[in-house]
Amino acid sequence: MSFPRYGIFNSVQELKDKCPSRKHGRTWKQELNYRSECVELMTKCCDSLKLHDVTLHKSVVLLQRFYSRCSSTEWALMKKWAMASACVFLATKIDSSYHRLESVAHACYRALRAHQNREPEPEYYKANGSPGNQAFLDGLSAMVRDAEMDLIFALNFDFNADVASSLVVYQVAELGLRGAPQAMRSLAMQFAYNSITASRSVVCLLYSAREIALGCISKACRAHGVPLDLSSVTGTGYVPVVSQERLAGTQLRVTSRVTQYLHTSRAKG
Repeated sequence: MSFPRYGIFNSVQELKDKCPSRKHGRTWKQELNYRSECVELMTKCCDSLKLHDVTLHKSVVLLQRFYSRCSSTEWALMKKWAMASACVFLATKIDSSYHRLESVAHACYRALRAHQNREPEPEYYKANGSPGNQAFLDGLSAMVRDAEMDLIFALNFDFNADVASSLVVYQVAELGLRGAPQAMRSLAMQFAYNSITASRSVVCLLYSAREIALGCISKACRAHGVPLDLSSVTGTGYVPVVSQERLAGTQLRVTSRVTQYLHTSRAKG
């Protein structure tokens, strides 16, 4: 079976209706929780490897696209870990921040054990926490390599994973907002960062990265009382021509997800 090139979903309802996992008995809430757990693993993995946030965000987009086409019910715990690792590994290659497969597999496995509140198996690790069993590490790498092949096939070699966090700065310049308050620009960037990694967020499946970035900027401008004129936008640069309806929808989804993310962070703190 060959998948078509990836396209944006028209609505949340369409996303739900076409979700492969729901056809196999998983509820939409369970599906979102499953993906959120994957994102948490990937976040810890990227933190461990000191990868740029944009690389993390691209890996999340890859993961979301994969599970919009393939059922998560077919993936056991270690398979879920392997797919999360594969998304990070592929994102490092897309984003020109390549890390060795062994390094990514090891970092994500340590994140999995931390998520389970379990220490890594002592027979596989040295006292300093580094891998001490090459056969074990080779096994992890093989699982991630297989998962990467599944990922590449499901994406049909479509690796265009633009993210809003890499576009905000360019849109700010194109919109003539370089002189706007730093607090406004920082808020727009924070919206863009959190729109991808916030719990249960699927905004990247409903809007393009350019639309999300513009929604983040528009919302930040409104919060700081900065005028934003979109009448001269032609769509030929970084800033897209967006209807007021889609712009409002983007702002609503980005804002609600950011609010939820910040609330969760405070609760954990």
